[in-house]
Order: sequence, then C-alpha cells, then structure tokens
Amino acid sequence: MKYFKDDSFKCQCGCGFDVTNEVKELSDRLREVCGIPLIVNSGARCKAHNKAIGASDTSSHIDGLAVDFRCVDSHSRYIILSSAIKLGIQRIGLHKKFIHIDIARDRADEVVWFY
Repeated sequence: MKYFKDDSFKCQCGCGFDVTNEVKELSDRLREVCGIPLIVNSGARCKAHNKAIGASDTSSHIDGLAVDFRCVDSHSRYIILSSAIKLGIQRIGLHKKFIHIDIARDRADEVVWFY
C-alpha cells in the first residue's frame, strides 16, 4: 500500500482481523484520486468487536469488505464522495463524521445511505 500502514484496516480490538486486499487496493486508489489524506476510522471488525460497539450484525465490516474514512467537513466529504463515484464504488454510507465504502457483492449496488 502506498498511502496506508499495514495495520490501518485491522480490527480495533487487536485480534488481527483485516480487510481484504481488494479493499486495501481500492482505498489506495481512492486516496490517489482524492488528493487529500484519508484517515481510517474503522476497517475490519471481528464479530465480537462489532457487537461490542453496537454495530449491525449484517455489517460488511465483519466480512472484511468495508472501510470508514474520517470526514468532518463538507468540502472533504464532497471530494471523497465524488472520487468514490468516479472509481465506480457503488455502496456508500454517509455520516457527519465518516464516509463508509464497501464492496459486498451480495447486497444492492448503486446505493448511498445515511447513518
């Protein structure tokens, strides 16, 4: 990875669970297109950590297929969102503090949702 440390996407509980290489490569490409630093807010989550933080038990994070990037202002939100769409990312979640992208293939494509 060019823009992220190897452990950037691992589960925050310390278990070592990580996102797929495809998510890592897509994140690097997104960072390249954005031209601004991206900070991983949440990457892979083991089921225990996912439950502990109260996240959905169907989250793509537990399959290593999702990442949330910190985003706290409207300009960076626009840059990240427009760059994700340019890259063909078809599953995007918007929150006032982060942008979620995932590559789950067993779920609806061409969707943007709010938290």
